[in-house]
Amino acid sequence: MKETSQVVCLFLDNGPFVDLAVTYAKGFKHTYYNIPGWPSSFPIMNEAMIGHGLEGIEVVDSAFDVIDKCDLIICPDVYLGKWQTYFESKGKAVWGSRAGENMELYRDKFKKLLEKLGLNVNPWKAITGMDALREHLKTHKNQWVKPIKWRGIKESFFSPSYEKIEDVLTTLESDLGALKKYIRFTVEDQLEDCIELGIDPQTVDGDIPETTMCGIECKDKTYIATWQKYSDISEVITDPFEKLRPTLRNYGYRGPISTEVRVNPELEAYLIDITARYGSPPNELQQGMIKNLSEQAWAGANGDIVEPDWAAKYGAQIMLYSSRAEKHTLDIYFPKKNRDFLKFKNLIQQEDGTYTVLPQLICDTVIGSAIGFDDDLDKAIEKAKEVAKSVWAHDLECFPDYLDHAEEEIKKSQDLGISYFDKKVKDDSK
Repeated sequence: MKETSQVVCLFLDNGPFVDLAVTYAKGFKHTYYNIPGWPSSFPIMNEAMIGHGLEGIEVVDSAFDVIDKCDLIICPDVYLGKWQTYFESKGKAVWGSRAGENMELYRDKFKKLLEKLGLNVNPWKAITGMDALREHLKTHKNQWVKPIKWRGIKESFFSPSYEKIEDVLTTLESDLGALKKYIRFTVEDQLEDCIELGIDPQTVDGDIPETTMCGIECKDKTYIATWQKYSDISEVITDPFEKLRPTLRNYGYRGPISTEVRVNPELEAYLIDITARYGSPPNELQQGMIKNLSEQAWAGANGDIVEPDWAAKYGAQIMLYSSRAEKHTLDIYFPKKNRDFLKFKNLIQQEDGTYTVLPQLICDTVIGSAIGFDDDLDKAIEKAKEVAKSVWAHDLECFPDYLDHAEEEIKKSQDLGISYFDKKVKDDSK
């Protein structure tokens, strides 16, 4: 097998992971970058231009123009499973979830799989059509609504009551038009008084390294992470993954995975979802905290486990937003010294050196993240805050104070006796 430094890589993306390609490229001989989905009868530039001018990657119009030159295919996102199995059939090493992506996309089938595996499953139901969704929400409060397959329709959303969510349903119904009869959802009961934990390993046919990243997210705002020996993490967190191992093996799953586990005060664990790709978070922190990502992907795609080489014990991540990025190009300015601590989506670098985020068909205000990492958690948090503060872009927003909430969740897990995050968090209430 070639040395990692001699590997030619093809990175297939949908746009959100372009900076991950930049990170991977540091370990390979050459990295091509391609977005398979941009060609259409009337293509526009936004999607096809992502990656242009960025450090270490070469953007190509078609994967098939360069595939014969490539040793490794990296697919960080979902909807590329069939591309992966095709290239694997042609003798290429592939790093990705393959058909394992279906566990994330087809939520109803995943719920049935969890039941078959004997895992705890909160009450749920599959629903087809907006009329049926409305009727269900009229009689069921505190529901999580999650589209099946079509992630671009709408992110998962919470319905405390029908009256409070009716306007959202009306907008969604208008956007769907005639397709409102066909859209499918899972709806599930909110689990009360739970903390959300999980693990973020790299897996090779269900096997994982001895150490793994784990962390706590304040949804869409901040994330705090550390690494732990998998064997030291409480079984209440690892048991769902243990039961999934045979399924991952059957899929030939070789790539990143994240579990979302909610634990109640009685220490009952519920695997709510998995991320069958690089999550966001934590991939931004993994780019900083794992020094040998490229080696892991190359070895893993060939069936071998490589232990992560950790740059630091703790990491903190702050998501960055701009309302302008929904529909307009967004120029971003920051000190060059902070480039490695900033991870952006849909990014290009112009000839004058300006970094610009390009709007996509899925209008998104999240443009990227600021990260910090250190062997001291407080210093990691301060670094992330410092980096976030150094960025200027039109209508830029971030919420660094939510890192305090993540620390509160760590303390809750420790109070329950869960071995998960080994940093002792001070109790400010005393």
